[in-house]
Amino acid sequence: MADVVFNGSAARKPVGSASVELVFDNADGKIGGAYANYSEISLKRNVARDDTSAYFINSVRCRRKDITNLFLAPVWARAATPSSSRA
Repeated sequence: MADVVFNGSAARKPVGSASVELVFDNADGKIGGAYANYSEISLKRNVARDDTSAYFINSVRCRRKDITNLFLAPVWARAATPSSSRA
C-alpha cells in the first residue's frame, strides 16, 4: 500500500501517509446495530509509508474486521441483493 502515499515532486516534499474517508447517509436508519442512531456513518483508513494502517468508524479507531462486519450486516446484504427474479 505504500504506493498510494505521495512520493513528492520537484515542487513538493513527500508525505508519510495517505487517508481516505467514505461517509454514508443513514438518515433513514437503515443501518442498524450499534450505528442505528447515527444519521451519518464515516469509514476512514489511514495508510503510512511503512505499510501500517489505521481504521476508524465515526472517528473511533477500530479493527479492519469491524468495518468488514459492518458491510456484512443483514441490512447491507439486503440492499446489495437484486430485487428482480428470473422465471
